[in-house]
Amino acid sequence: MDKDKIIKIEDFIFRIKKKPLAAAGVMADIVGVLIDLKPAMIGGFEEDELKNFRIEDFDKLLDDLGLKRVYFENHYYINDKKLTDRDFCISKKIRLAKQTHNAFVKLWSTMDNAGEILNHKKWVKTTRKIGKLLGYPKTAVKDFVKETDIDNDDRIERMKRNRYYAHSAKYENDEFRSYDQKLNRALADFAPKTTALLSKNTEKRWLV
Repeated sequence: MDKDKIIKIEDFIFRIKKKPLAAAGVMADIVGVLIDLKPAMIGGFEEDELKNFRIEDFDKLLDDLGLKRVYFENHYYINDKKLTDRDFCISKKIRLAKQTHNAFVKLWSTMDNAGEILNHKKWVKTTRKIGKLLGYPKTAVKDFVKETDIDNDDRIERMKRNRYYAHSAKYENDEFRSYDQKLNRALADFAPKTTALLSKNTEKRWLV
C-alpha cells in the first residue's frame, strides 16, 4: 500500500470531521478495507461538516487508493430542524459497496426512529449479513444478535477494553487477534494521526 496516499486521505478526513475520534473511526474502517480485513465499510459526513467538503476531492483520494463507493443521503430531525448527512459505503468492489448500502437500508426498515426493533427476525438476518460485509468475526456477530441484556456488566466491561465492535464473551481474545490486532498494526504502519489518537487510550487494548 502507498503510505503517502493513505496519509492524504487521513489528513482530508481529519480536516472535515469535527470530532477527532469520529475521524479516526472512519479512517480505521478505510484501512480495514485496504488490507482486506473488511469487505466494505460505512461512514459519513454530517451536515455541519459538508461546508468544507468537496466530493470531487474525496473521490480523487479514493480513486488513488483503488476504492469504490456508493453515496447516499441520510435525513433526520433535531428540534424540528431537518438535517442531511452525506454518507457512503466503500469497498474495493462496487458490488460490495452497493450490497452494504442495501443491507443497511433493510436494517433501518426493521427499526423505528428511536432504534427499537420492530421485526426481530428480519433484524437478525440483516445484522448477520452486515456483520459479514463489515468483516467482523463470526463469533462476535453471532453473540451480538443473541444478546438480550445490553446492560450486562460483563458486556459493558468487554466494550470498555475493546473498540470497533461488540466482542463475544467466549471468544473475545480470538476476535481481538483476528481483527483488532491486525487493524491496529496496519494503522500503526500507515495512519499516524489515527494511531496517535487511538493508541493513547490505555483503557482500550491496542496491540496486546
